[in-house]
Amino acid sequence: MILRFKQILVGTLAGRLLENIRENLALWKAMRSMPEQGSWLFQDRCGRLLLSSLCEPDRVFMDIGAHIGSVISSVRYRIPGATIVAVEADPEKADWLKKKFPGVQVHNCTVGSSQGEAEFQVDLDRPGFSSLASDLKSRSKVRTIPVPIQRLDDLYTGTKAVGLIKIDVEGMELAVLQGATNLLARSRPIVYFESGPCGGAAFGFTIEQLFD
Repeated sequence: MILRFKQILVGTLAGRLLENIRENLALWKAMRSMPEQGSWLFQDRCGRLLLSSLCEPDRVFMDIGAHIGSVISSVRYRIPGATIVAVEADPEKADWLKKKFPGVQVHNCTVGSSQGEAEFQVDLDRPGFSSLASDLKSRSKVRTIPVPIQRLDDLYTGTKAVGLIKIDVEGMELAVLQGATNLLARSRPIVYFESGPCGGAAFGFTIEQLFD
């Protein structure tokens, strides 16, 4: 129910105002009691602002791990005619993104180093942490669904250069990059990715390999 409410508000004036209030309140609380978490929240917020400012009107923005479309909404607010390619593994979220953002190319799949199929773990309590990682199975509220895996090199075949790729795939970042070598060499885009302290341990690679 909460996720659905957030989806409805995404991209609206009310949604932007409420999100701003929520983030300011969370940041204020964290800085008072848990400064380290407050620093992380501030960094995350700055990152999203940076993403929309880095987008270029004449180049493609790719959102890998689009979730409910918060970043897409920010980019379209700044650049209404931006060309956007989004990837979302959860079919319910992908369908919703297609309806919410009709001008965005939405692909319902995961992205990796090779084509195939895998089991995607939908975290019912915290949907934003859904992942291909098998360690989610230990949680009580997880729904497992089969999803196709695509390579970015095969997924995007357009002629327009890609200017920015945002990757938020809960540990599978290296595999995404390994499947996009041609696209990266051709367009030389900015790559903005999330990287936790454990890197891609759940997928068999280290954070050092990711940065290399």
